[in-house]
Amino acid sequence: MSHALIPGSYDPITNGHMDVIARAAALCDQVTVAVMTNDMYRYVPDAPHKQYCFSMETRYAMVVAACADLANVTVVS
Repeated sequence: MSHALIPGSYDPITNGHMDVIARAAALCDQVTVAVMTNDMYRYVPDAPHKQYCFSMETRYAMVVAACADLANVTVVS
């Protein structure tokens, strides 16, 4: 069984993101899309703070809605 993990901030999810997710869904048995927050500034002193347009809950809901027709795709945050 093949499994793909596709992490990202998805702020917002784009057609490019969906293309990668759909291609992975066609190639793998299971795909997990991980909606994440970039907190690199905690580990790299001069890294900029990322300003998100949407909250984590909204980004998660957008990705769930966008991937609803892909049966082997699950979304986590």
